[in-house]
Amino acid sequence: MRLTIVSFLLLASLTGFGSAADQPTSIRAAYELTKAQVDDDFDESGMLRSTPRNDLPQLLRRQWSLIGNWSATYLNEHPSASAKELTASISDLDPDLGVDVAALPEHAFVISTTKNEIGNVSIVANYGGTYWPPWTIADTSTLDPILASWNERALAPKSEATPTYASKLGVLPSTSDGKARFYVEGAYMQWMGATIGGQLSIWSWDGRTASLLLAKRYWFMIDSQDMTQVIDGRLVLHTKEDFKTFFSCGSCEEKKAVWTVLINPTGVTDLGSKAVDPELDVIDELFYRLEMRASAVNIASPRVVSALAAEIPDRRVEAKKSKSANLFLSAISEATVRRSGAISTVRLALDDYGPYTFTVRRTNGKFFITDVATTQ
Repeated sequence: MRLTIVSFLLLASLTGFGSAADQPTSIRAAYELTKAQVDDDFDESGMLRSTPRNDLPQLLRRQWSLIGNWSATYLNEHPSASAKELTASISDLDPDLGVDVAALPEHAFVISTTKNEIGNVSIVANYGGTYWPPWTIADTSTLDPILASWNERALAPKSEATPTYASKLGVLPSTSDGKARFYVEGAYMQWMGATIGGQLSIWSWDGRTASLLLAKRYWFMIDSQDMTQVIDGRLVLHTKEDFKTFFSCGSCEEKKAVWTVLINPTGVTDLGSKAVDPELDVIDELFYRLEMRASAVNIASPRVVSALAAEIPDRRVEAKKSKSANLFLSAISEATVRRSGAISTVRLALDDYGPYTFTVRRTNGKFFITDVATTQ
């Protein structure tokens, strides 16, 4: 539903918010009642109960709407408020919420609120001298199926979507025609594990509504110290990806990659991801080719192939039966890369293989494994 400023003002009167002076008190009372109903469906650890109430999605939507109304009312009373002050106001309404607010040009704010790994992102903007909440990410599922996870129906029985919350908001450079842009890093609800499913969406804002520019899923390690940055017109995210033949534990960072999105004056371009340690990729490819009994002459010396061939099992039959492109051998227990000029020394230990020390040479951007030794 797209809310107009007229319907917003009408809604405020019909829901009993009354005069401007009474509105904060009325909104708070309605919010506390709704919050208590929502909270009943979560245990003390914040986990959703096995049999939540059927109207939980509707209650969440009402909670989100009340946060939008509270924010608009606060800004109408404090039109020069900063993002920090708006954050404090929303936290005053509900100290249990995780709140992030980013200021957009032309008197608009992007707001994310989160509790129990369920969240919403909305915009409160000034139009005609009055702040109102014209947009929420919960209404955008028709733009891309990925965005269905933001809708309150993700909590409905038999829903195929996983609820999502914003782990970070950020403002991007405006377009050449003056439209503001921002990004939302979403994380999917997940009660266990350190490797988390993530979602990036990038939006432009024309003063009335937000338009989707990009939406894409990725994985990340929740304890990673690498932060998303905007550098020289590029949005840079740190992700976790898969190898073909070895895998890492949920609390391990391998395979580390950097995903870049170019923010140009008229749009955005996905530049894809690159491995932080591409030497590990070429070793992974060698293991895969040995599994498939395929030639590796362009990535490894005959000595390396001969040294490893007897250890790596033939998995061609298994590959034909499998729908996956991956043929995992074992988990990574250690992976370190040390570089000196064009030569890299890679120590790799798998739970069931190695440890190995590989020597990898880089020539014209391509990697070639020149030597391998079994080490302790």
